[in-house]
Amino acid sequence: MKSPLTLPALLAASLLLGACGSGPAASTDRTPPRVALNAVPDTVRPGEVQVGATASDDVAVREVRFYLNDKLVETDRTEPYQAPYDLSQSGSFVLKAVAVDTSGNESAPATQTVKVSSDTTAPQLTVEAPDTITQPGISRITVRASDDIQIAYVDAALTLNLPGGALTQRQRFDAPQNVAQAEWTYDLPISDSAFNGTHSLTLVAHDAAGNASAPLTRTVVVNVPAGQPQPPVTTPTTGDTVAPTVRLTLPTTTITQPGTYTVRVEARDNVAVTALRAELALAGGVVVPLSLSPSQTEFVVPVDASYRLYNGPATLTVFARDAAGNEGSDRQALTLRLP
Repeated sequence: MKSPLTLPALLAASLLLGACGSGPAASTDRTPPRVALNAVPDTVRPGEVQVGATASDDVAVREVRFYLNDKLVETDRTEPYQAPYDLSQSGSFVLKAVAVDTSGNESAPATQTVKVSSDTTAPQLTVEAPDTITQPGISRITVRASDDIQIAYVDAALTLNLPGGALTQRQRFDAPQNVAQAEWTYDLPISDSAFNGTHSLTLVAHDAAGNASAPLTRTVVVNVPAGQPQPPVTTPTTGDTVAPTVRLTLPTTTITQPGTYTVRVEARDNVAVTALRAELALAGGVVVPLSLSPSQTEFVVPVDASYRLYNGPATLTVFARDAAGNEGSDRQALTLRLP
């Protein structure tokens, strides 16, 4: 016969069971959340800047903490996660966000460095281009931009007034990091009299503080005699006779909507590629130039709505040249079916 448990024994057993885990279980969540800062310009003007973040977790996010140079700015516990930053002083600052889940796990910090500048001076812009083109070939346009602090990029819009209608080709020239001056070349290939007319190139320069220059427009008159072919490219006499190789990879071969299309390009040479350019040939003999730098591995082909005037077969060609004048190319067929 088993002896009945006394009251002290019952109390001891209860305490023992509690110590063995019969109470509420401790959290087993060890997975940290994830956080990312929403896009903020690299350079901003003095004032208050609203900074946002997105956060996620396998269970639940409790809060997002916002820091400025490791000093806590605000803790936000509701979506959308955001905080006002007082960036009234000029200088360079680090924005940081850390997410915390309901178990107390912290994410790796998301950071971004921003520069606060009181710069209100617009950049300056000059362009060198021929006023009149009377012979087929490649005409070079030189664009120069300068700023009192830092130049960022130049927007270019080349409008060709052709017999079938106006065709606008847009292109952006990005400046190297942290420079006050930059220069680009824009090659304009004129193959024959199909380009005859008055065309325009409009440029706008932007600095790192967001200031923009007034638009600068240059007009180019093309008057090439009919039936005159483009002169052949001459190659200097050197020991290097190996032409560069070029390979294009297109995102699509049928374009049905206006927009920007990123093309990958691989250009190689036994010595070095010194020049790279592209041409988009449209129906009716229209060739739209695209200026590239020799080191580019991808570029954007912007397709304007006006391209619908030239729906049909098209060809994208990239030419690579070395210092000896040897030239290689790759050509890919396209079809335009714009609404």
